[in-house]
Amino acid sequence: MLEFLALAILGCLLGVITGLTPGLHVNTIAILGLSIFPSLSISPLEFAVVMVGMSVTHTFLDFIPAIFLGVPEEETALGILPTHQLLLQGRALDAVKLTALGSLFGLGFALLLLLPVLILIPMIYPELRGFIVYVLIIAVIFLIIREKTKRGILWAISVFLISGYLGILMFDLRILSTRLGS
Repeated sequence: MLEFLALAILGCLLGVITGLTPGLHVNTIAILGLSIFPSLSISPLEFAVVMVGMSVTHTFLDFIPAIFLGVPEEETALGILPTHQLLLQGRALDAVKLTALGSLFGLGFALLLLLPVLILIPMIYPELRGFIVYVLIIAVIFLIIREKTKRGILWAISVFLISGYLGILMFDLRILSTRLGS
């Protein structure tokens, strides 16, 4: 149990680094960790504990450099405009407090929904299992046709096909499947 706590703290420390360093995303550290994972002497669950700790901490801190330095990450760029206005009004600390509060409420809301979802999913999954493929196909088609230009549509189709191919390739890697115990 203490080992998991230590790994979660390690993940939080990595999340502090990724959250406060402009341009260093949590996914960069995750892919580096995944690339050295086979040589580590930890289980997949222990690796996941580090990654979850890092990801959660990152989401709480990644607004800080964006607010003070004006260097938002792609997924936080829309949320920066209001915080930038607060910065220009000399209320940058208020902006940090509000984003931290928003993250905290989001985390609390997610935790509140966790138990009902864990109860409901096993009950409804057997009924929906046959329809999941169709739901995913509709979602992919919807995302592709939402592109405004033909070039955007071609890029979306290309990204979809390449990501599908990479997914198939990853599931076919023997080193990954043997390390994960499948």
